[in-house]
Amino acid sequence: HPLKSKIIIDVFAGTGALAIEASSRGNPEKVIFIENNIDAISIIKENIKITNSPKLFDIINSDILDIISWEHEPAELVFMDPPYFLNIFFFFRGLTHRKFEKREKLR
Repeated sequence: HPLKSKIIIDVFAGTGALAIEASSRGNPEKVIFIENNIDAISIIKENIKITNSPKLFDIINSDILDIISWEHEPAELVFMDPPYFLNIFFFFRGLTHRKFEKREKLR
């Protein structure tokens, strides 16, 4: 079942509502928000406080196309709700041609 995923990612996170709700219905190890709007990130931070589980959540302040390496485990559930004005064809074309490399964690 998708809501039982260990890793949840919310791309174009906005308020973070999708991933926060999904996390409340499962038992993820990590929830990652990817958002480049600083005002939206402030809202996500406030919404995280309501959950009483702040260590569960990470926020990446970036445009998804600017992410060139990944330090987290692969996700099993990814929400993508792009802004309506985004030219989605060019977005997905850029995303599918990108090679992501997993960054080694420092121990």
